Amino acid sequence: MVENVNNYLEFYQSDRLASGYENGATAVSDEITDETKAWATVYLGEGTVDEYDGNGSFSDYLLSYEGQSCIARMEARQSEIIAAIAKLGIEVTYEYSYTTLVNGFSAYLSYKDMDAVAAIDGVLGVYEALNYEVCSTDTVGSASMAFQNTGIFANDSEYMGDGMTVAVIDSGVEYTHEAFSVMPTNGAMNLDEVEKVLQLTNAYKNYKGSGGGIGGIGIIGGGATKLKSSQLYYNEKVPYKFDYADLDDNANPSALTHVSIASHGTHVAGIITGNSDVITGVVPNAQLFVMKVIADSASGAAFTNICAAFEDCAVMGVDVVNLSMGSVSGFTRSYSSTAAYENSVMEKLEKFGITVCTSSGNLNNSSHIVNEEGTGYNNLNWTSNPDNGIVTLLLPIPLQCR
Repeated sequence: MVENVNNYLEFYQSDRLASGYENGATAVSDEITDETKAWATVYLGEGTVDEYDGNGSFSDYLLSYEGQSCIARMEARQSEIIAAIAKLGIEVTYEYSYTTLVNGFSAYLSYKDMDAVAAIDGVLGVYEALNYEVCSTDTVGSASMAFQNTGIFANDSEYMGDGMTVAVIDSGVEYTHEAFSVMPTNGAMNLDEVEKVLQLTNAYKNYKGSGGGIGGIGIIGGGATKLKSSQLYYNEKVPYKFDYADLDDNANPSALTHVSIASHGTHVAGIITGNSDVITGVVPNAQLFVMKVIADSASGAAFTNICAAFEDCAVMGVDVVNLSMGSVSGFTRSYSSTAAYENSVMEKLEKFGITVCTSSGNLNNSSHIVNEEGTGYNNLNWTSNPDNGIVTLLLPIPLQCR
């Protein structure tokens, strides 16, 4: 495990790559050892989406006896593995329990202990959580200056997003902004619908102070406060908001200490669903689900947080998921078991009928990427892969993400 990560780290720090990477805000550790800790997913198998036969709504299936029995079996298996980990004397912190897209749970532990957990009978894989950085956004003098005559929001079709739900998984959204002040007239999600699925969500199970988590062993134990649907629901335009990194219902990015990325989610959400006198998004009549996955003190998001948000998108029947992260947002090829795992999660969402939109990044062109034939030459691409579109950089190091 450590050898694989250090190979990535060597590539990341190489001169040929460093020359094209300008995000000086990201600090890179000189060495990752067996004792280095990181968030990881302990994978035990498939989730409830694989058991669902497609009859009726998915939420109805989850609420049925069959669905609840399936979830109970998965949680029991997770508890067995956690008990086995405890017998090994491993120091570990648990957070999310996954039962929708996968059967597994997130854990914070050392790379040495990841190998030990992977050897437990019944564990199919332990995948360190890759960290997804959000690029900074530049501020212009006024919104009209940015959008006038650019055509970036042009939508000449008859499709305005009526009845559509879009989840923006990002740094959070300033949902009180005027861009989101016009209410849709025929939204698919309302307060009653949120209440219906509330207790199925990772948001509810891991809400700060609830004492929830895996088998009651969650890292936020002790409290008796339960998340209410009225805390998730803001209005008809924003029927759902949650912070999957800080585990609270404040998905506004105003508390982010890395100010340069705070407005990124709002910027993205405005392009997609904005609807005001100045800003008209691509689907202005769509409802916006705000899913903050970056902790207030961090500059990037661990995939363990993103996966929890993905699962809730499936539970609530979201139509489109947008993940505009700047450094890694999935891989076109699976160069590692972690890449293969994370790709498989996103592929499950797509097969489930949810459109997943991920940015390829804002950092380099593809001639910087190492593939089977080597890296590009003089900033040019190989003839076997002539596409020089913008690509992402892998950050497999456990930095700044809670």
